[in-house]
Amino acid sequence: MALIVVSAGILSSLIECKVPSILAPLSAQFGMDATTGSLMMSVFTFMGIFFSIPASKVIERFGAKRVLVDSAVLMVAGSLMGTFSPNAVVLVISRAVEGLALVSTTIAGATFIQNSAPPDRMGTAIGIWSVWFALGSFAAGVISPLLYEQLGFQALWLIYAALAALAALAIRFFVKAPNIIIANNHNSTNRPRYRELLTRDVILFLVVFAVYNLLTLAIVSYLPTILQMQGYEPALSGLVSTLPMLISIVSAPLLGILSDRLGRVKPLMSATFLILALSTPVMFICTGWQLWAVAIICGILGASGASLLMVAYLLVLPRPELVPLGLGAFATMQGLGQFLGSFIMPFILGPEFANWYLAAFVLLFIGLGGFLASMLCRYK
Repeated sequence: MALIVVSAGILSSLIECKVPSILAPLSAQFGMDATTGSLMMSVFTFMGIFFSIPASKVIERFGAKRVLVDSAVLMVAGSLMGTFSPNAVVLVISRAVEGLALVSTTIAGATFIQNSAPPDRMGTAIGIWSVWFALGSFAAGVISPLLYEQLGFQALWLIYAALAALAALAIRFFVKAPNIIIANNHNSTNRPRYRELLTRDVILFLVVFAVYNLLTLAIVSYLPTILQMQGYEPALSGLVSTLPMLISIVSAPLLGILSDRLGRVKPLMSATFLILALSTPVMFICTGWQLWAVAIICGILGASGASLLMVAYLLVLPRPELVPLGLGAFATMQGLGQFLGSFIMPFILGPEFANWYLAAFVLLFIGLGGFLASMLCRYK
């Protein structure tokens, strides 16, 4: 059941990240410059800012399993809309529909894991769930340019839509866990309120999570285009930019297991975040073997912190009853971080995507700010 649920997240990430490694030729095909073409990523992530909290309320009302199935169906609808887009405007709108599906998949999947895993194995369980973005973005970075070159735009969109449809069917018929509905399980005096999330540590950690998503999406979305400008083949640029995500598929669950064994989260979380903050800007300004070395270090010691982000967040929530609302706020910051990562980078890089050192400096500044927030946040 866990593997099927994780597969839904993987396919959502696959569809989200199918654009970056083919951004240049796809933009040319639809008559967009690189900056305008970046809307295909930013509108996707923009949906998380406004629809994460409503999605958490929908999950409370209808249950995680049902929302996972419906989200996969919505992802198929968005992909089909994009497949037959007559122009760039419709293509961007289709990406917004896919983005809405990603929002609800992310929260519903996390809710399913949180409801199902034993408390003393939460780090391990969330470590397994955390590979969804890494595996999906890696697969998209490598496979998308190959499919686009061999079969074209429409076939690429249709293949990914078919995979999302399979995920919907698998969850519907093979995930036998109960569809827990909790909207009416609290009396009025004890009902969770969003204002309870307005604590120092919750706010600080939401900032940490937003910065984490900004850094990772900046790598996945814009490093492939920069590397292609330096002479890298599209498939190779996709491989390098998603290599940290690929490695974290192994390192993230292992770090989750280690946190369970040690009974500590903050030292591991802060250390991995610092490495991510330092390695991300370096990947924008180096090439050759140094780029590969930094990508490997980022994957082993930086991106592996993905497994601890939600574990740490659950620790800073004031009480367990706040988890559904808290996950809505958590996903909102994911959307905000990813949106900022996809939206501000074109302005920093410039119309020719040539301001690599400026982009590296800005990412370093933002990353160190996120590390400081992590250090100030109080949790075990």
